[in-house]
Amino acid sequence: MKKIAFILGGLILTQAAFAQTRTSIASASAGNNDTFGFNSGNISLDTQFSGSGSPVSINHTQSFSGVDGNDDPQTMTLNAEAFASANYGILRASATASIQNNFFSSSNAWYFNPTSGQVNPQGVADTFLIAGSTSFSDVFTYTGLGAGFTVNFFYQVDGVMTGDNPYTNLIVTNNGTQEIFNAVPNQNGIVNTTFITQKYTPLNNQIAHSVQFTSGVSYHTYDYFDGANLLSTADFDSTITLVGMIAYDASGNIATGWSFSAASGADYGAVPEPATMTILALAALIAKKRKI
Repeated sequence: MKKIAFILGGLILTQAAFAQTRTSIASASAGNNDTFGFNSGNISLDTQFSGSGSPVSINHTQSFSGVDGNDDPQTMTLNAEAFASANYGILRASATASIQNNFFSSSNAWYFNPTSGQVNPQGVADTFLIAGSTSFSDVFTYTGLGAGFTVNFFYQVDGVMTGDNPYTNLIVTNNGTQEIFNAVPNQNGIVNTTFITQKYTPLNNQIAHSVQFTSGVSYHTYDYFDGANLLSTADFDSTITLVGMIAYDASGNIATGWSFSAASGADYGAVPEPATMTILALAALIAKKRKI
């Protein structure tokens, strides 16, 4: 079994440090945060990883037996599914989880000890993390632009979040600077929004661009009543998509007549032409002014 010290992502971020990469990981893990402290570390129950971004998935079921808050014997069952895949400019990830007959008691033996790395098959986990995490990185080289130009990026985020404690985390990095976006669903659990980055100044006409997305479900059994049945989904199988970028001249005006190439050789043909992006940029500016 593999120890997961933090919420899925260290492996993805390490891989994304190279110039052109794609990674995907699907995982279910368990730990004992009540005993050893919050984010003390989980142990993998099932993990699938691809260093080329190929589709990976897990489907894991496991039961834990112990006592509830009244010292009555109980058995709870975790059902966990996760999926992830990565292409240049398009990331997909989803997680679905349920717990049948949730229970918690601090008198139960721990399942995983993050200090020693030991697993106790007779113990009871109190923390579960089910997630798909996916990333790509590339280097963009721009031509047809004068000195002092800047670029920003548009990402369309589409998915569904329902149930108990689903979460997402989108990290966009340009030349070492990170921006983080956490999706917020509407009242029906639907996410349909565009994440617009700040403007970046290329170095030697280049931007090292990387994106990591995690879609997951996190359960702490002590947060729920004994006997509760939990069901959660964070489904972003469609998708996190680079839908465009805009270049600006040194005066801040939207530039035209430029082009870019990718070190990966990938075809980003889905990125709209500057005229289309101009409309999006104006719409985004209007929306921002309305929020102020």
